[in-house]
Amino acid sequence: MKKMILTLSLFLASLTTFAQVIINEIDVDQSQSDTMEFIELKTPTSNTSLDGYIVVLFNGSSDTSYRVFDLNGFTTDENGFLIIGTDSFPDTDIFTGESNTIQNGADAIAIYNAPISDFPIGSFPTTNNLVDAIVYGTNDSEDTELLNALNLDVQYNESINGNSALESIQRTENNTFCISFPTPRAINNCPSCSLVFSNITITCDDESSSIDTTTISIDYTGGSMEEITLTTTEGSISGDNPSNQATGTITVTEVNENTTLTISAIGFTCNLTETITTVVCETIQEVNDIATLRNGTLGAEYILSSEAILSFQQSFRNQKFIEDDTAGILIDDASGIITTEYEIGDGISGIQGTLNEFQGMMEFRPIEDPGPSSSNNNTIAPQIITLSGLTDNPEAYESELVSLQNITINTSQNTDWVVSTEYEMTSTEGEFVFRTSFFEVDYINTPVPTEAINIVGIITERNNGDYFFTARDTEDLSVLSLDNNNQIQASIYPNPTTDYLNIKVNIDSDAMVLAIIEATGKIISRTEINPYQKNQINVSRLNQGLYFIVVYDQEVKKTLLGSKFIKK
Repeated sequence: MKKMILTLSLFLASLTTFAQVIINEIDVDQSQSDTMEFIELKTPTSNTSLDGYIVVLFNGSSDTSYRVFDLNGFTTDENGFLIIGTDSFPDTDIFTGESNTIQNGADAIAIYNAPISDFPIGSFPTTNNLVDAIVYGTNDSEDTELLNALNLDVQYNESINGNSALESIQRTENNTFCISFPTPRAINNCPSCSLVFSNITITCDDESSSIDTTTISIDYTGGSMEEITLTTTEGSISGDNPSNQATGTITVTEVNENTTLTISAIGFTCNLTETITTVVCETIQEVNDIATLRNGTLGAEYILSSEAILSFQQSFRNQKFIEDDTAGILIDDASGIITTEYEIGDGISGIQGTLNEFQGMMEFRPIEDPGPSSSNNNTIAPQIITLSGLTDNPEAYESELVSLQNITINTSQNTDWVVSTEYEMTSTEGEFVFRTSFFEVDYINTPVPTEAINIVGIITERNNGDYFFTARDTEDLSVLSLDNNNQIQASIYPNPTTDYLNIKVNIDSDAMVLAIIEATGKIISRTEINPYQKNQINVSRLNQGLYFIVVYDQEVKKTLLGSKFIKK
């Protein structure tokens, strides 16, 4: 007895997709004397003439023809069927004889568009003028000669379910064949494939200058309904088995980057294939500061190798604003990649992500958690900028912490802070828009200040060109200044200066820091200073020009005063 072997390549449907007539069903084995054998042909339309066609039966023992049926003068019925069957088979169109007229296998049946004279008994199979064919058996070994001669890949086994006496071989919708109970002159009874692939993901195992490998994950549902054989043209398959597990994930490992492969799931009702091209695993580029990152290529991955300080965070999309001495940027983390908990003022090093832009706002979307903070309790001194300077070039301050002086907020529309609401801010230098974009801040539903104030906040962008200012908390709305706060007595001299700047601040503070900022907003230096004492700052190496001074208490994270001086 021969045992059927299913090949793992895709079934080649020969010319059946375009054929006028196909082999739709065969039943070659019954109990005892096989008196109910039949071959069912089908055409796509009813009452179709079969003139010019012949059906040839090939014996697998010699791989030659042993019987030929001429279809000249025959037509299919109103449903497109024609039956070639035994004398006792009901409603037969072409009779084969009493019994045992169609061999059980391994054998073949083929349709040719040729005269019957082309196939005398003992003829070898050929693909010339071949219309359709099937190689079949009943627990017989694979007849590779017949398969190759007819350009087929699969030999179908009528006994695969151990029930060949009661079952037939029937064509499926995807031009393979299934084994089921006979359906002469009716729709075939093949069960449909329940297996479904979904959520294909590809990840790089490494990202180097050499050829890297990738791992592919394919989720599936509808398994455990039949025996499924999985194959891949590249790599190795592992993971869950859809033959006995209803849902799961198939994994393909050790596939080179930028490689196209085909993954197949073959069963008696299933013939699924997925053609996948793996990603290119480019080496991630390192950048040393946020300004360089912001000038990178959108969609590219980067590592910010230097430390950035967290200036604000909110639960919405797990967003974090970070900045360094060069610029600021928004970390948009809707997928929750970063699970490490940080506090405002923490330093974060080695952030790795993809550079993106949303409605004009530059974003850095993380691809892995950078881990514990690299420093703590840092204070970011906001850049003191003019309202006119902000209006002229808001892009230069996007995602950065800035301070505006002597600002009046228009309360004619709303006297309280309401989320997602815009408020006009004005000063003698122009106007800008305050937007309550941070939903969880503590000043929401509290009164909007009616007096002129110094204010700290972060610059954001929406709608590709609409820029807004948003405070982080109540303290950002009550910043003290040198000019309008009589409670803080301070002196800064000489101004202008050439070599040294003396500063004295009369306030109780154990953690005062003085920051010197260029007119462009870049922080030049940070120096710890003592209260109630003259602190001498060496500015001799600074270029000539205007500089800003911000004094803040890094322990309570509060700006104490802001001023400016001229370096001669």
